[in-house]
Amino acid sequence: MDYDARIRDLERQLAALSERVHASNEAIGVARAATDKRFDSVNEFRGQLSDQQKTLVTRDALDSFSREYRSAHEALSQQVSANASRLANIEGRMLAYGGIVTVVSLALTVILHFWKSIV
Repeated sequence: MDYDARIRDLERQLAALSERVHASNEAIGVARAATDKRFDSVNEFRGQLSDQQKTLVTRDALDSFSREYRSAHEALSQQVSANASRLANIEGRMLAYGGIVTVVSLALTVILHFWKSIV
């Protein structure tokens, strides 16, 4: 009899242990699902970072653009300076031509005035 009681006691302990293992497996499954869900969010965040990184400008590209911009800016600055010099030269010529036309007009007026009195 003592063995029967011992066997029943062991069977109860085995059943309790089996319930604990089952509950533990369920808890592990729930924890695993939560962890997977969390890692899905982390992977989604990594994907977003990767997508963002693809759209960002690299340092080499920015340096290249900066060199091209500076070169184009310098060329345009030289053209503007050359055009300003040409404009100043043209303005000087126009002033000189205006002076010549004024002197010639004045001279013709004086000559015509005296011409009428001589003739």
